[in-house]
Amino acid sequence: MAGHVVQALRRLADGGMTIIITIHQPSSQVYGLFHKCGFPCPPYYNPADHLIRTLAVIDRDRENSLKNIAKIRDGFLKSSHGQVISEIGKADRKSTSSYNDDSLFGSDKSFFSQEYAAGYFDQLMALGWRSWLTVIRDPILLKVRLFQVIITGLITGIVYFNTQITPETIISINGIMFNHIRNLNFMLQFPNVPVITAEMPIVLRENANGVYRTSTYFIAKNIAELPQYIVLPFIYNLIVYWMTGLYPAILPFLFASLVTIMLLNVAISVSYAVATIFGDVAIAMTVLPVFVVPIMAFGGFFIAFDTIPVYFEWLSALSYFKYAYEAFAINQWENIPVIPGCLNATSKSLTSCPKTGLEVIESIDFSPDNKWFDIVVMFVMIIVLRLISYMALLFRVSGIAEAGKLLAIMGSSGAGKTTLLNVLTSRNLKHLDVQGTILMDGHRTNKWKIREVSAFVQQHDMFVGTLTAREHLRFMIAGLITGAVYFNTQITPETIISINGIMFNHIINLNFMLQFLSVPIIIDEMPIVLKENANGAYRISTYFIAKNIAELPQYIVLSFIYNLIVYWMTGLYPAVSPFLFSSFVSIMLLSVAISVSYAVATIFGDVAIAITMLSVFVIPIMAFGGFFIAFDTIPVYFEWLSALSYFKYAYEAFAINQWENIPVIPGCLNATSKSLTSCPKTGLEVIESIDFSPDNKWFDIVVMFVMSIALRLISYMALLFRKHIIRVKALSSGVDLVGH
Repeated sequence: MAGHVVQALRRLADGGMTIIITIHQPSSQVYGLFHKCGFPCPPYYNPADHLIRTLAVIDRDRENSLKNIAKIRDGFLKSSHGQVISEIGKADRKSTSSYNDDSLFGSDKSFFSQEYAAGYFDQLMALGWRSWLTVIRDPILLKVRLFQVIITGLITGIVYFNTQITPETIISINGIMFNHIRNLNFMLQFPNVPVITAEMPIVLRENANGVYRTSTYFIAKNIAELPQYIVLPFIYNLIVYWMTGLYPAILPFLFASLVTIMLLNVAISVSYAVATIFGDVAIAMTVLPVFVVPIMAFGGFFIAFDTIPVYFEWLSALSYFKYAYEAFAINQWENIPVIPGCLNATSKSLTSCPKTGLEVIESIDFSPDNKWFDIVVMFVMIIVLRLISYMALLFRVSGIAEAGKLLAIMGSSGAGKTTLLNVLTSRNLKHLDVQGTILMDGHRTNKWKIREVSAFVQQHDMFVGTLTAREHLRFMIAGLITGAVYFNTQITPETIISINGIMFNHIINLNFMLQFLSVPIIIDEMPIVLKENANGAYRISTYFIAKNIAELPQYIVLSFIYNLIVYWMTGLYPAVSPFLFSSFVSIMLLSVAISVSYAVATIFGDVAIAITMLSVFVIPIMAFGGFFIAFDTIPVYFEWLSALSYFKYAYEAFAINQWENIPVIPGCLNATSKSLTSCPKTGLEVIESIDFSPDNKWFDIVVMFVMSIALRLISYMALLFRKHIIRVKALSSGVDLVGH
């Protein structure tokens, strides 16, 4: 095989190309294919050692080494091939001189002055054709997305089937609309990140080779993907709108479809921006929930807008959930002249009784005049976010290794990269003897200038090399944002819904911050595990137990840190025992969430498909958590799904832990008509109003523990099944495996 490869390279070299290769222990026949450079290899001498010694600068014989290298270089430059290469180099330096400007856009010699063989329109057509083929020829991903949209839509439609307007169902109808927004966002936003990051290396390489402009690629990709991001949300809205019994008229339905399409495209634009900015799927999947989950808190369902702190109002203005929810709510309620049966609202309901649809709109701090304004804002968000992602992509392709400049490419541990970076930044020099001058772009520099334009983190500074330091940062940020949004929330009739929102947000944040991130990490590790098991290195069971034990401390610590911040900042019941119980609930909730990601990752094995299927399972399950829908309105044939919702058990445990300690709701009789909450007199009445039982506090913990164990067993069985498939394939090809 090596001989055929080198023969092919030899033919290319004979045709005038310069071939630079490294080869490990070539045979005599292969070595004979290489050209001679005037430095024959001595008999019985290792050819690789001879090549390295001939071209290396040896300190004790530096002068002769430099002479030999100069002789080889000059001999090559005088040859016909060398002269051709020299002319090509001059032409390349002239064509790439546009990159030497400090600013990407600051002069006439900008990035955009690069010349391409094909015109702009030709590039756009070719890239559009390729992008479209990429979309339609990935049937698994396309079918999975279609399946995901249809199944989630049907489940949502069945759960809220033909919801009639009554005082008790106002909160459920609002839940339908917010669930609509949230489902679409999480169904396609997270799975889109690995698709983008996987394509980026190819794009960057082709752009660096001058095949096409970044702008043509980006425009073509957006155009090629647009049809699916119109059709999928339309199908989802078609199912949910008519099944749930939203206002039955064509124009409101078409407007709801428009809102759905705009919302999904904003969500996809966010995933584009995050993926292109960070470039790595693990980092992007880590950062995405840090941005999206707090933004969702400002959507208008979890928190009343008039309770948002002044210093966070600008974040409320950035919440695309808010604009979509407002447009949906106006579209639904502006057509309802009267709320039937208002005076007969039961005390069990947490809703008061607005008399008209317009009063419902006003009660959630929305304005009927903003219907089309919300559409415009979402459209502007799409454009801005796509421009941000384009600029991030453009920034990534602007790095050029130019002739005459030193490019150091360092490998894995032991290559000296940490020492070099320490020298450049003047860090940790206690055991180093540093001499000489550091030049940057040909000019003398110092550690302060270096630190202005660069940064690095040593592996010694990481608690767990690839994961934990970033997770700590993410949890601190997410916790502080949640704590600041709901800072020191006092108990009043108006804030009951906000306090419940704190607890349900707590659950959502913990779930999404680590659940989607865990999937690519698990899948990336699986091929190594299966290969080592096939080689008889260890049993699958020992690996699985060891991995679970090793990861357990970080999930305990991270849950505790997050709960520590949120619990005390938001003003939940200020006592040590309830705080410790809420920490325990957080730990159990995160354990179940990670167990779900384990099961999905090991069952499907592909990052894009696994993340897509994860949202298919998690998003409907979240609808049964007790915040978006009243349990007594769940159809009988879906009660078993309610029993599987780990969101429900965590929310119930949190709610009982909070409200069982509140003997009286202060100021109950002064509740304003603007509030959507009635006035339960005690904390126990609040618990009962959301169909929870105070007796289930520890039962919920036990159920989550059992769920965690069951899901881990499912993932273990899936891993065993994959091992069995590998063994069957190996035996069919005549290979015997020894793994257990």
